[in-house]
Amino acid sequence: MKIHRLTKKLQLFLIFLLAFILAANIAYSVQSNSSNYKISSIISSGGKTVNSSNYKSYVSTGIVSGVVNSSTYKNLIGFFHTWLLADSQPCTANSQCQGGFCCSNLCSSSSCPVEDSGSAAAADSGGGGGGGGGAGGGVIPTGAETSESQLWSIIPSGSSVSLTIDNEDIAITRVDINNIGYDLTNAEVTVIALMENPVAEEPSENVYQYISIDKKNIADSAIGSIEIGFRIPKSWLTDNNLAREDIALFRYDNDNWNELSVEIIEEDAAYINYGANIPGLSYFVIGMKSTKIRITPGSIKVNLMPGLPIEETLTIKNTGSKTISISLDAEGIEKLVSLSEDSFDLEPGKSKTVIAKFRSSESGSFIGKITASGLNFEKSIPVIIESVTRKFLFDIILEVNAPYKIVRPGDEIKSKIILKTAEEIDVTLNYLVKDLNNNIVFKESEKLTAIDQLTLDKSFRLPKDLEPGLHALLAEVIYADNTIAISSEIIEVITKVKRFELAKYIGYKILIYIILITIIIVLSFMALRYFVPKYSKMNAQNLYKDFKGLTAEFNSNIKSKNHKYLIELYNQIILTHNKLMNFSLNTKIKSDILKETNKIKYRLNNILKKIKIKRP
Repeated sequence: MKIHRLTKKLQLFLIFLLAFILAANIAYSVQSNSSNYKISSIISSGGKTVNSSNYKSYVSTGIVSGVVNSSTYKNLIGFFHTWLLADSQPCTANSQCQGGFCCSNLCSSSSCPVEDSGSAAAADSGGGGGGGGGAGGGVIPTGAETSESQLWSIIPSGSSVSLTIDNEDIAITRVDINNIGYDLTNAEVTVIALMENPVAEEPSENVYQYISIDKKNIADSAIGSIEIGFRIPKSWLTDNNLAREDIALFRYDNDNWNELSVEIIEEDAAYINYGANIPGLSYFVIGMKSTKIRITPGSIKVNLMPGLPIEETLTIKNTGSKTISISLDAEGIEKLVSLSEDSFDLEPGKSKTVIAKFRSSESGSFIGKITASGLNFEKSIPVIIESVTRKFLFDIILEVNAPYKIVRPGDEIKSKIILKTAEEIDVTLNYLVKDLNNNIVFKESEKLTAIDQLTLDKSFRLPKDLEPGLHALLAEVIYADNTIAISSEIIEVITKVKRFELAKYIGYKILIYIILITIIIVLSFMALRYFVPKYSKMNAQNLYKDFKGLTAEFNSNIKSKNHKYLIELYNQIILTHNKLMNFSLNTKIKSDILKETNKIKYRLNNILKKIKIKRP
């Protein structure tokens, strides 16, 4: 029917329009951009030179031997170009290259290497920046447990991509490749969990997992930065007598394992999640730090009265495999603590006892840390000093439930405060959060009257720009004569998990395409709702006129003996009748059409009976 043909034509038109919009965005022949100018032109033959004090641009046919880039401008060859690129020029398809091959987004006259051995080019299929030392190459090593990969057909320049993994057999949870330098095609990232060390040397005495991370069609020069995330079960840490801070990431580079620093991103009931910035892709090992010490206790809280010292015992143990030199320092509380020893050597498996003597001349809360450090290692424990007055008019207890002891910047903390007094008093209650350098990062105060025992449920929200790390949550109650009581808890602020923004992940160009497509779809539906009913009404009116004309012609020729012509008219009437029945007609018109059709059929049958011709 005509209406169906119209709808199909509209669909084809919209598809063509969409294809035209997409092509228009990428179909320049030569484009030069800067903050000062933009030139788009179609090159056919001849040559031209455009010069100024800031740039010189040569336009010609033939082989392109250089694409000029600077901080001021960038020249790109587009989709409909007739030029071919010389070897080693950036490309996205074989058809752009004079040599016929686009390997790792660079033109070549030789076919791209087949990744069938460890000698495959690291820059094209693995390895990573700075040299993979044999770890890359895109080869799945013998004994591969399981793998996850992702292929991107197009990665626009300036965008970022992320491979996210949720597989219990693979420790890696994400690989983020950020700030792609130029357009890439058929780019792929693969993460493989290995059953054995891919090289002879072991970087750690206690390994959780060996990992291989490879890439294809992503040159090192195209990568701005790389971040990875991984997770370790809490049960594995417990079984191996390790703390969360004892974990490191090792990367294989230039025939050596290099230890990379990691940060704790978040934790849940089962896992500790870590993050790290890495210089390139290669082989990796997740495991215990190569140099490891343990300090007990894990934190110190002392209650002092001015002028009365208190001693605490620290035990430092070398749990690594080599003798280390250790230095001890008190940070943020230097004037309040003295150490019996501040430097010593410690053999593997041996322990050292150090006495820390605390003394205060004033009341208040003081936060700091004691740090043990040496070559390539550092370990700190938090210290809280609560210095209170001798006159005990009241006492305060701060309680923080376990879920609120590990928080993120901007999170809400819920606590309970119990204030006990010997008499009715008016006090000032301070809520503070301090970092381990004794800096106040949050403070809130209120005045209240306390009688006997007062219980408060207190909630407050942490600053959104709070730095990750250990902090002290304190409640101070101060009486008018500066009598003070303090209670505190250690909390840990962890980094917020990084989520990939849609625009960053798919690139700004693709986002624009999606917006355009959405607009076209909305406009198309609006057009169909307007034009199709209008066309339907017009078409029905025309068909009804045809029907009336055919019936009038039939009736005017009913007495003629041209039976063949009458049968032909009858068939046209029936065809028009059937088409009209597909439209939404009012009841009276539809009834008239049915009556007129049946009347004509009856008349024709009577005529054909008389002359003994088979009825139509």
